[in-house]
Amino acid sequence: MNDENDMSIDRRILAMEGIVRKTWQALPNTDICFVYTTALRFCDTLMGKGKRMDAVIDHEKIASHYGIPSIDMGLDVARLALDGKLILSGDPLEHPHANVFLKKGDDYHPIESGHIVYAGSVIRELQKMAKKSLPKPHTLPVPYRPDNWQESHLLTPPRPNKKGTGKNFRMSKKTNWRGRFQVCIKANPEQFHGFDLREAN
Repeated sequence: MNDENDMSIDRRILAMEGIVRKTWQALPNTDICFVYTTALRFCDTLMGKGKRMDAVIDHEKIASHYGIPSIDMGLDVARLALDGKLILSGDPLEHPHANVFLKKGDDYHPIESGHIVYAGSVIRELQKMAKKSLPKPHTLPVPYRPDNWQESHLLTPPRPNKKGTGKNFRMSKKTNWRGRFQVCIKANPEQFHGFDLREAN
């Protein structure tokens, strides 16, 4: 869900493929499963237009290429809401005998009854996977995108000077780390795929 933002399609795909390849390169016996959460606006779009999140569509390209299973928990949420078995957003106190997914005012984080729906989705899908999966090392196929971020790594940037500039990148005027991180990438993308946020304060 957190990838459903202004991040470009390229970055979503390059980053996700990099994670998969980096994981299997170091730990080939590791099984990977993509698990997608949801939010109120994504459920509304899925129920109204039958359209999944763009981030899910992008990540599924990588899942398909590498034979990775996925669990889209939003599908069960939308199905139950359409069947009248789940209230997407509301006050649990006003619906004591109904299942409420999100507490009114928070469009992203499920309450206890919402987590039960999520858990049910995961359990059912894992049970299906267990019937047809066998422990074995994973081999890396030809990359989906040759320019994926498999070789990316964390770097600690230099401290900015008093004027707000550093040796290799320009610091953002914003006070939050996300703004600084984005500026860092834009300023020197070939060198900084990411950096240690503990050093960015």
